[in-house]
Amino acid sequence: MPTRPEVNRLLAKGVASAKAGQRAEAYNLLLDVIELDRHNELAWLWLSTVTDNPEDQRVCLENVLTINPDNTAARERLAALAANGAQRGDASPKVVICPQCGAGNRDFVRECGACGYAFFRPCAICGEFNPSDAQMCSQCGSTLILPDARVAQPSQQPAATMASSPATSRPLLPITLWPVVAFWVGVSVFFIAGGIAALYQFVSIVLYARGVVQNLSPNEVAWLPVGLFFLVFGLVGIGLAWQLAHRRSGGYYGSLVFGLVLTLLGPGVSLVLEPPNYLTTVCTGLMPAAAVLFTLAAMAGFESNADRL
Repeated sequence: MPTRPEVNRLLAKGVASAKAGQRAEAYNLLLDVIELDRHNELAWLWLSTVTDNPEDQRVCLENVLTINPDNTAARERLAALAANGAQRGDASPKVVICPQCGAGNRDFVRECGACGYAFFRPCAICGEFNPSDAQMCSQCGSTLILPDARVAQPSQQPAATMASSPATSRPLLPITLWPVVAFWVGVSVFFIAGGIAALYQFVSIVLYARGVVQNLSPNEVAWLPVGLFFLVFGLVGIGLAWQLAHRRSGGYYGSLVFGLVLTLLGPGVSLVLEPPNYLTTVCTGLMPAAAVLFTLAAMAGFESNADRL
């Protein structure tokens, strides 16, 4: 699940773009916010201000009132929208024809719903969104590179259809992360099983001592914190595996930190045994070290996903 700071960051950028009059960029940013948080009242409200389609505006405002029936601004805008529509006597939405496949689309959508053709694309210099057939950026005046019309872009849903069937595309997981995810799942299962066994051992000792904890030796009491530590570490490992599989930045940094901890902890425990088990030392050191290296190798995948996190 996306974190609140990540959603708020995208929302702030979208609102700032809307206030600056950069309607296409604001539409894209606010649509990203809604894909991450479908109950974001402010995102729906601002989205209604950057689309020219009365039907899309109506859907956005109705979503605001569904989330918060006491939103006065949305209620007033919806009433004004209905009054304007009644005066015009024309409730039919504007249709934009795709130049690549000829399909009809709702006004102000980002991409053709039939072939994925992008109606807007960002400027490589300033980031301003411009129509796909524009040759110069309206913001900085730099020359725009025309896209190859034969290459279709991934399709996105328009705002008017997201109320009933939201769909958020998920980037592919970098191949180097799959062994890291498998490693953390395996380590977590091992630690959780060890924690359960240690707690079972502690309970058995307490029952044998008839519940008198004062009669237990320090080694016997140690089974309790060891079991709790193993359980907590195992649950953390499961969380890391989930976050890595969803390309969350917390999983990336957590994998690095806990991988380094295991790289030092595993060999250290193996060397204090009598006699030292050197094979175990090598295995417990190399496996988490490899997980750290594989995580670092996938750093580019997290950077490319930074705008969507």
